[in-house]
Amino acid sequence: MSPLLHHHPPNNDSFTNIVSGFNWESSKKKGGKYNFLIKSIPEIAASGITHVWLPPPSHSASSEGYLPGRLYDLDASQYGTQDELKTLIKEFHSNGIQCVADIVINHRTAERQDSDGRWNIFEGGTPDDRLDWDHSCICIDDITKSGDTTTNSGGTGNPDTGADFNGAPDIDHLNTRVQRELSDWMNWLKTEIGFDGWRFDFARGY
Repeated sequence: MSPLLHHHPPNNDSFTNIVSGFNWESSKKKGGKYNFLIKSIPEIAASGITHVWLPPPSHSASSEGYLPGRLYDLDASQYGTQDELKTLIKEFHSNGIQCVADIVINHRTAERQDSDGRWNIFEGGTPDDRLDWDHSCICIDDITKSGDTTTNSGGTGNPDTGADFNGAPDIDHLNTRVQRELSDWMNWLKTEIGFDGWRFDFARGY
C-alpha cells in the first residue's frame, strides 16, 4: 500500500485521512487487487483512514488503467471485476471509509479504425450508443505519438483547451455530447458502483 497522501489536522472534531489503495504494480497482483485490498480493510480502518483512492476502474489499453477505452466495461479491468469492485466499496463503507475513483477523461483509446485507418471509433461498453463516439469528439489539433511515429487521429472537434497528451486521442470537452455522457457515466459510478468522489487524472489537459 502507498503511504499517506493527504492529511487535514482535526478541526472541530472532523478530519480527513486519504490513502492510495494501489501503486503502479497493483494491476499485476495475483488474484486481483480488489480481492487483495479487501483483506486489508480492518487494518486501514484501525489506522484512522477516512478515504481510499482507488485505481481507474474501466477497460484500458494499459494494465494500470490510464489509457481507458470502454468506460462502462469494468469487468475488463486488470484490478478485478465489476462485482469485486462493488463488494470492495461496500466493505469500505461498512467500515466508515469512503472511496475516491481515479477518473481518466482527458484522453481515450479507440475501439477500432475508421475507413482511413485512423483510430477514432470509440465503444462505450454497453449495448446502446452511450460513449460510442467518433472523430467529432476528438480535438481537431490532436496528435498521437507512438515511438517515432506521429499520427493525426482525424479529430474534427474544438481545439484542445489544455495541455496535449500524446499517448491517446485528446477528447473535446467543449462538445455537449461528451459533457453529458461523461457526467452520466460518473453518476453511474456513484449510484451503481458506489464511489463517493473523484480524483481527476491529467486535469491540466482539459
